[in-house]
Amino acid sequence: MQNPLNPHLAAAIVAGVVLAGTAPVRAADHRETPTTTADAVADIADVYAWHENGRFVVVVTVDGIRMPTPDQAARFDEEVRYEVHIGRDDFATTRTAAVDIVVRLKQESTGAWTVSAQNVPGANGTIKGEAESVINKGSASLFMGLRDDPFFFDLEGFRNTLMTGTLMFDPERDTFAGMNATAIVIEMDLTAVKDGSDRLYVWGTTARKDG
Repeated sequence: MQNPLNPHLAAAIVAGVVLAGTAPVRAADHRETPTTTADAVADIADVYAWHENGRFVVVVTVDGIRMPTPDQAARFDEEVRYEVHIGRDDFATTRTAAVDIVVRLKQESTGAWTVSAQNVPGANGTIKGEAESVINKGSASLFMGLRDDPFFFDLEGFRNTLMTGTLMFDPERDTFAGMNATAIVIEMDLTAVKDGSDRLYVWGTTARKDG
């Protein structure tokens, strides 16, 4: 897996990826209600999707509220299920996914964390291995761990613009510089994902186990 977090990605809550070119949809979600803030490891910050050189990559970042710095570890929780959904050409009418990838964490008796992903196109079975490392299976790869948050935003410029009514953004000032998010990165063979489609739709969801 190359560049698990490319700094020039298109962010999306539901991203439509036109396979003949790029049509980015941009969105971000780093501040939440008190209820969601209390369960930040299950909170999606951003969803990224792109294709390049016959590969299709999806990145879902979570725990974007805490924004850990490089000296802090990722927070993992085996009670949370992360899902990546991929719709194909008929999504606009059916509103259903053709692919539902399920990602789970597990803490082993040694204290180490493992991550698994089911239903990844081209993987030929469940991908499973150590968290914070790249795991390859079939034509697919999986990574889950801390990465530099790629979302760029000038918070100071935003606030100054609101107060003055004049645009005061600085393209060199990134509020999120040096901050991390927990990233789920899944790389797949583009042909396996397309399955003959010309357009893909990508979104992410999370759920917490009851009881």
